Amino acid sequence: MKEYTTDHIRNVGLVGHAAGGKTTLVEAMLFAAGEISRMGSVDEGTSASDYHRDEIERKNSISASVLHSNWKDFKINIIDMPGYSDFVGEVRAGLRAVDLALVVLNAQAGAEVGSETAWQTAAENKLPCMLFVNRLDKENVDFDKVVNSARERLGDGVLPVMFPVSANEVVDLLHMKLAGFDAAGKMSLAAIPAKWQGKANEWREKLVERAAESDDKLLEKFFEAGELGADEVKQGLRQGLSQGSLFPLLCGVAPKMFGVQALLDFIIEYGPAPNFRGEVEGRSAGGKITKRSTTDEALPAALVFKTISEAHLGELSFLRVFCGKLNPNTEVLNANTQGSEKIGQLFVMNGKTRKDVAHLHAGDIAAVVKLKHTHTGNTLCDKRETFIIPEIKFPDPLMTIAVEPKSKGDEDKISTGLHAMHAEDPTFIMKVDPELKQILLHGQSELHLGLVVRRLKEKYGVDVNMVEARIPYRETIRGSAREFYRHKKQTGGAGQFGEVHFHMEGYRDGAPYPDDLTIRDTEVIDLPWGGKMEFVSAIVGGAIDARFIPAVKKGIMEIMESGVVAGYPVTDVRVILHDGKMHAVDSNENAFKTAGRMCFRECFIKAKPGIREPIFEVEVTVPDEYMGDVMGDMSGHRGKILGVEASGHNQIVKALVPLKEMAKYSTKLRSMTQGRGIYRQKFSHYEEVPKEQADKLIKAYEEARAQGL
Repeated sequence: MKEYTTDHIRNVGLVGHAAGGKTTLVEAMLFAAGEISRMGSVDEGTSASDYHRDEIERKNSISASVLHSNWKDFKINIIDMPGYSDFVGEVRAGLRAVDLALVVLNAQAGAEVGSETAWQTAAENKLPCMLFVNRLDKENVDFDKVVNSARERLGDGVLPVMFPVSANEVVDLLHMKLAGFDAAGKMSLAAIPAKWQGKANEWREKLVERAAESDDKLLEKFFEAGELGADEVKQGLRQGLSQGSLFPLLCGVAPKMFGVQALLDFIIEYGPAPNFRGEVEGRSAGGKITKRSTTDEALPAALVFKTISEAHLGELSFLRVFCGKLNPNTEVLNANTQGSEKIGQLFVMNGKTRKDVAHLHAGDIAAVVKLKHTHTGNTLCDKRETFIIPEIKFPDPLMTIAVEPKSKGDEDKISTGLHAMHAEDPTFIMKVDPELKQILLHGQSELHLGLVVRRLKEKYGVDVNMVEARIPYRETIRGSAREFYRHKKQTGGAGQFGEVHFHMEGYRDGAPYPDDLTIRDTEVIDLPWGGKMEFVSAIVGGAIDARFIPAVKKGIMEIMESGVVAGYPVTDVRVILHDGKMHAVDSNENAFKTAGRMCFRECFIKAKPGIREPIFEVEVTVPDEYMGDVMGDMSGHRGKILGVEASGHNQIVKALVPLKEMAKYSTKLRSMTQGRGIYRQKFSHYEEVPKEQADKLIKAYEEARAQGL
């Protein structure tokens, strides 16, 4: 395959809300460039991008697909990314590998929630952005309204470089011509009709003015002459796009090839080359921030941004070469693990099809097979000098499910399979939770985790049931109590004897101690399951030998971990050991550990026990028309609305919601908003559950104990 130097490479990532036509646009780009002989279809499952079984069945993108085309002696690397928020990790990874984000808008809907999310992610990566308004041939399309919504939501730097005037004609503001498209999508230019000249002049002036603002010299000339030459406009547009002050907007109809050639032309003429920043930032083995030139002459460094496992091929690692030149059959260093890896064959991809390539120049994207210890986010670099490119920041999980093996003894297989799959998809996390006694999967949504479970069966032959994850409730007390417990056991010979007296109350930082007790020693313990336990010794007169006090505390910690009334860990209590008795022969550590455990139980039951549940802070972003439904649903599920903020045509609903009520919320939100809502959540605090729910939890625990479970 032909080699492309850095200045003849363009890396573009297609992002945006679901159902905007991104995959169809990619198909049209490949077809226009002659990379494929016929256009495939998402609905028919024949597109180059969506080739996985799950994508074909669901008729939408699930993973980021890496493709490429040759257009006028430029190599355009294309990454087609999913629009659904369930797979936002694919967007985070894909955008780290490109130099230009192409946000695809649905002409019927304009800038939607998913468009804004992708835009924000691109901004976090300081990526130049441009837009393509697709599906202009649909009914009820108002192009001006789409442009206005994009400018309002994404910034006034959004400026059209063309606008439609009929079903197959646009006014090209760069060349000030009328561009028409025939049935094959081929473009021809003509003079702009008089009725569109005024609008064309107005937008052209805005475009030239924004181009001039990208450079002081151009701006000075623009003020003096009131116009710029064609080359100067091009220079200004290039700089404005690269600097992030200008976001060009193009339009067309991907299935009919309208506007596709113009898009390809724009990408190679105005889009940034991979070396537009000049340097890439990284860190040395010692953590020192350093920079390296994005040229072939620099020592090579490449970021692995995606890993997949393909049948008959093994693990396939996709990488972006940020600097230096990468050759096949060379040894490199995994900068993150400090392990050695051998680069075998290098492939350029078009979905599932691949071609060998002899070299990779700085800025290029390709895939390599059978790396032994390299995963997504790792840097491969020259062995002579460690250079670690910043890792990809993946989103925190939004929901949790539990899985149970259908066959006994499959636990190890589950663990092996899920760990291997995590290398492909770092946005889901597996954890064996000893407290809840479940294998937990944390991910972005029910759909996301459902696909993980399906692939576990298909790839590793392990069948599991998806069940609701148990809630990590906590027990505590609302009152105070005093109690004693005597542990006495005589079986012949030395027996066991230990007696302890406790005062128990809720823990509050700095709370005063009872006046009738003499405080000798205090210890505040940060509990592994959250919260605190204050253990206080108020023993006077040697009622209990000091060597037995640690055993008393150990007994307390044991029962706090296992729970008292409902089987959940106890948190935020103060226990004051203020009296006791011991026996010269029969007292020992075991006796006092048992006495401590049992006295804690008796005290706890008398101190008005309660159960707390985790409360999460939830932010839901939805279009205006769905705000009422979302707020009503939140309130109906014990949520406390904190407030509502406007964000363009969207509303951000903020609420505190019990974790119990957030089960399957992603599916519910998609149903309520027709897929136009997104949410995020984070742990806030624990709060006492309603009495009715607490009674149910206690009853269920007592029944389970009675059955020996």
